[in-house]
Amino acid sequence: KMRTSDLVREHADAGPAAVCRALNRNLFEHKLGSDLYATLFLAIFEPTTQRWRACNCGHPLPILLGADGTPRPGAIPDEGELPLGVANQPEQYGPQSEITWESSPGDVLLLFTDGTYEAVHAETGERCGVENFRRLASGAYRLNPDASLPDELLDRMEAEGYRIDGDDCCVVGVRLLPPESLLIEREV
Repeated sequence: KMRTSDLVREHADAGPAAVCRALNRNLFEHKLGSDLYATLFLAIFEPTTQRWRACNCGHPLPILLGADGTPRPGAIPDEGELPLGVANQPEQYGPQSEITWESSPGDVLLLFTDGTYEAVHAETGERCGVENFRRLASGAYRLNPDASLPDELLDRMEAEGYRIDGDDCCVVGVRLLPPESLLIEREV
């Protein structure tokens, strides 16, 4: 995590793919072992254009919800690279690896680990699945748009009988506020 933070600071101006390329190279230079790899979805938001630039390294594709909670499937291109640490080829994580999409004020970008949509129902043993997870996310947001969406979503999953304690269930929500509701501004 610390090395990723350093590399983001060093390479962010070159774009998310450059950060991923540097991180992948770092994994290989330190010979962390052939059985070690990491997934990563790294996105940079450009507020002046309302566009995201991202590189997906084997991570689940985020969900984009509109300001009203409606899922926007297909808004984020489903293209990606291998997880970090799997291979170290010169063509990996180049500019062609980046994906872009536009957002609007009020949109919510929901990032999550695979353990969330792979959560198993306590009674039926069925996995939640991506489509059902998307439905639950939309419902949680519509039910309480001012609440913490990750908390609401995980609570809703448990209420519907999904066991979120069996694997890594992590959810992060990024809400794009309209400029007039900006509370604090800082550059990272």
